[in-house]
Amino acid sequence: MKLKALTTPRGIAVYPHLNEPDTKFDSQRAKGGEWHVDLRIPEEQALPIVEKLESILKEWMKVKNAEQKEAKRKPYKRFNTPWEQIEDEEGNPTGDYLFKFKRGAQWTDRDGNLRTNKIEFVDAQRQTIGKLTDIIGGGSELCIHFSVRGWASPLGISVALDILKVQVVKLASHEGGGGGGENPFDTFDDGDAITSAADHGPDAEDDTPACEDTAETTVLDGDF
Repeated sequence: MKLKALTTPRGIAVYPHLNEPDTKFDSQRAKGGEWHVDLRIPEEQALPIVEKLESILKEWMKVKNAEQKEAKRKPYKRFNTPWEQIEDEEGNPTGDYLFKFKRGAQWTDRDGNLRTNKIEFVDAQRQTIGKLTDIIGGGSELCIHFSVRGWASPLGISVALDILKVQVVKLASHEGGGGGGENPFDTFDDGDAITSAADHGPDAEDDTPACEDTAETTVLDGDF
């Protein structure tokens, strides 16, 4: 199967760590650090993305469980998804969804070579801004262009949402802190002007397959 790439509508960043890779936990340090952000999106705008993700997950489960059946093994059970409907303290829906996006800063290819991932940033006018000198704080308004990666383990089966590009529409924090290809984002006339510096990270290589937000492909098959 091939890679499915999607672009979110405008949402509110929750606990973003996008200026530099996060290295707080061992699992993050094992990937050379990890970029991550949760994005809160109103239900009306979120549901089309949720429907696409559910369809991809359903297809992924069908493929992997067919393999399990052929091998006479137990089928995988659905595990937690990186999206959920937000509830209040009393368990009532708030009308918003939360999507969890991540991406490791480094990975090792099949030949054992250490490769560096690169996250692209664009502003509200879809102009590439390279490495940020403005901090993307919680409450910032973002759009995320991401790929959907399937995984299966003894825990169960699900998908991960890997960050490819980030559009910074509005910043919640303007304090100092921290490519090319087809642009999947809309233009926002009410967005902020973002300060940029050099490209994100020294000698960064863009190992992301070419993709469009209109691509009608599915998940990435392989060993996860």
